[in-house]
Amino acid sequence: MILTQLPIGTKVRGKNSGIVFMVGEHEHPGYRGTTLVADNVIGQICLDAPEINNPNERLRMTGYNYYAYSNLHQWLNATGKNWFKPMHEYDIAPSENNIAARRNFYDKHGYNAYEKRPGFLSWFGEAFRDAIYESDLPCIDKKKYCIEYIKAKIFILSTAEIRVNTSAPLLEGSKITIFDEFRNRYAAPSAEGMLNAQWFPAYYNPGQLFSYWLRTPKVNDEGFTCYAHNGNPYSYKFACFPWLCLRPATNVDSSLPVPESANIRGLYLIG
Repeated sequence: MILTQLPIGTKVRGKNSGIVFMVGEHEHPGYRGTTLVADNVIGQICLDAPEINNPNERLRMTGYNYYAYSNLHQWLNATGKNWFKPMHEYDIAPSENNIAARRNFYDKHGYNAYEKRPGFLSWFGEAFRDAIYESDLPCIDKKKYCIEYIKAKIFILSTAEIRVNTSAPLLEGSKITIFDEFRNRYAAPSAEGMLNAQWFPAYYNPGQLFSYWLRTPKVNDEGFTCYAHNGNPYSYKFACFPWLCLRPATNVDSSLPVPESANIRGLYLIG
């Protein structure tokens, strides 16, 4: 049996990873292969560190909401350490000191810095990484007021992809089938995922829903970005906020072999 034969909503996991994905759609328009969406949130993280040397006072305090230049986009698509490379003149790494430049109520709970963590692709075995397609990811370019396409193997979802309507006149892609069921917009951590990520949130109860980042920027603001709210459909937060969660997605080869039946936990192991 191969991956494309699994129904939407089936849960799969890479053999060398603790991250469980749901089959989101096969051959989603604009993407190749099978779109996988993380079943759980897997950590808290900022989208982009405050750019403390930026002459734009707003970006000095909020970080940049332009997803193509974000720290998170770069980290998600890197392997190994020393992954950070400035994307523009004022870009800085998501270190604890840099994130702490924006003082707020979360100070005493830490900053979830990830500059020294291996790139996210390191979390997967070689066979699974080899099956990931490099996608043309639709993103809003606010300077040119258009949709641009950036290369990404791992990405965070957009408001359009999770079936959330905003006032943004530009749509970053279209709804992924798994989100025909609105409850799939919500996500909680898993014990295995938390252990894999070495993530221990300050406030946590099993099954508690967490809000997570989306890549859609607030159109009339350089610092705020959409997130999927754990109650309302969506809201906005400044890009350097380190307490919103990560719920990654990816597009993989649909012809990946899968077992004839799920394991005792209801998962199909791939890669």
